[in-house]
Amino acid sequence: KLKMLTPDADTGLKILFDCLRNPAFPKDRLEQVRAQQLSEIADVETQPQNRASMALRAAIYGDHPFGRSAQGTKEIVKALTVEDLKSFHKEAFRPEAMTIAAVGDFDAEAMAKKLEGYIGDWKADPAKEYKLAAPPKDGKPGEIILSDPTAAQTRADPDYHALVVMDNVLGVGPGFTDRLSSTLRDRQGLAYTVRASISDSAGTQPGTFTGYIGTFPDKFIWVREGFLKEFNRIRDEAATKTEVEDAKKYLTGSLAFTLTSNESIAGTLLAIERHKLGLDYLAKYKAKIEAVTVEDVQKAAKKHLDPKKLTIAVCGPIGTDGLPLKKTDDKDK
Repeated sequence: KLKMLTPDADTGLKILFDCLRNPAFPKDRLEQVRAQQLSEIADVETQPQNRASMALRAAIYGDHPFGRSAQGTKEIVKALTVEDLKSFHKEAFRPEAMTIAAVGDFDAEAMAKKLEGYIGDWKADPAKEYKLAAPPKDGKPGEIILSDPTAAQTRADPDYHALVVMDNVLGVGPGFTDRLSSTLRDRQGLAYTVRASISDSAGTQPGTFTGYIGTFPDKFIWVREGFLKEFNRIRDEAATKTEVEDAKKYLTGSLAFTLTSNESIAGTLLAIERHKLGLDYLAKYKAKIEAVTVEDVQKAAKKHLDPKKLTIAVCGPIGTDGLPLKKTDDKDK
């Protein structure tokens, strides 16, 4: 990502493409970044939400990169060399796999020619392909509990547009209006943060339906049952017309606010190109959201949500029985 003033475009692009094509990996800089990365990994390992999330993703994605931490492991980061970085760059940074989005005060055709000039004679190296392990087709349902006495909390598809609406009805509606927030947060007071979504993970690889809640150790079993109840209800009972219409109005009405900066516009253009959605995607998106019916939402929920196949990952001061761990000074009582 590069941000610059329009008069500095030539200088900025020249530096950017020089870095992309001819990167330098000074050893002192590697050691500096290595120390930062190890610090981040250590911090992530202390956060219950992150630990539970990684356990969940590992169970769902297996050997696929989505099943591993984006920060890596201490062992891998400690062992990285300059040659490892050069080798990865050669495999992953390939002109034929590159998508460029440019947004700003310039002539589009002139900028396109300028970018082509900077790419120049950069050719792909066919000697080694960068291949990803395929994620398992069906994850194994179950419950993963990571006991942590120090933790304070426990924690493109044709149906896509119906699922976006369903998400807003079930778990990501604005102002805590969705079912999970209004039930588990507002009415029962079990948590401050609660959400669930399937459309957020839609991409080029299989996504997941993921729900999250931070709650009290002695309320875990109650919360688990509350989640399952709402998952079943969105499948077994049709959402109300008001719920669906409110979700649709919010999604179409807030669309313009996602395009309020050059950065957000560039991000949208990249997503459109990456997923081959077409430049008329935004117009089609609004029309398709408006066309979603109550029946579409329930049909999509039944097809894509299966509570019997849930994998539950929990990290907090609770035991494998789901009950709170006893405090040290309570053991003799």
